[in-house]
Amino acid sequence: MGVRDVLPILITGGGGSATDERTHVECRDCGTNLTRDAEGCPNCGGDVAVYDLS
Repeated sequence: MGVRDVLPILITGGGGSATDERTHVECRDCGTNLTRDAEGCPNCGGDVAVYDLS
């Protein structure tokens, strides 16, 4: 699941792994949603990407 999949959820307030409505955190490699405090992806070991959606 990538940013394009999560963006509609964030806009409508439907939950997700974001810390607030303007931030999305996911794995740079596989796109897995992560928590803000994640140090790496538990699925593939990839780096964390934090996107400011404002």
